[in-house]
Amino acid sequence: MADLDEWLTAADRPHMERHDHESDDLTAKTNMPDHKAPISTIEGAGNLLAFNAEQLMRQYEAEQARTRSAAEWRRLEKWHIEREEFTIIDLAHRLRDFDREEYRAERKKWRRCQHRFCRNIYPVDSTNCVVPGWSKRKDSRYCTNACRVAARDAQREYERTAQIYENGTYLPVYAYRTITEDQKERNKKDSEFISENIENYAP
Repeated sequence: MADLDEWLTAADRPHMERHDHESDDLTAKTNMPDHKAPISTIEGAGNLLAFNAEQLMRQYEAEQARTRSAAEWRRLEKWHIEREEFTIIDLAHRLRDFDREEYRAERKKWRRCQHRFCRNIYPVDSTNCVVPGWSKRKDSRYCTNACRVAARDAQREYERTAQIYENGTYLPVYAYRTITEDQKERNKKDSEFISENIENYAP
């Protein structure tokens, strides 16, 4: 068989040379680690399939959230826990050698954090036997300032979702919706920007 070059006309050669160049370029781009690889590459095609699957999942989750009943939301909220460093179970373990009356007396010195997604309890009487000499005010509602802020955010989330869903929820979005990689990257960049410029946000 004659060599291919023998069959090429003068007009074919520039196109063939360009094709060879594009083939080399395609091979190089196929191995690019960047998730924004060209769609013409194997990685790019794979990323597109993953993106489409992700979007379909998000659409399904959005519809589920829109029509979920109030009872279903309360059930999901019940199992969502953000903090549980020291719970009533931990206290009971510490007081396992107490008799019933001693336990009841000690239990009255502790309060459950009012943030719905926190399981912590904290002392409101400095005579407690776990951290004697330290307690929060008796009229306090949260174990930490972080929980106070989180409780406020949960209330705002309920008010927001009550406007767009059939029933509102106190849950953070990440608890029932898939967060895309792009969104994670944007959230990370936003967080880094605020951290680097925190003095501009100070009151």
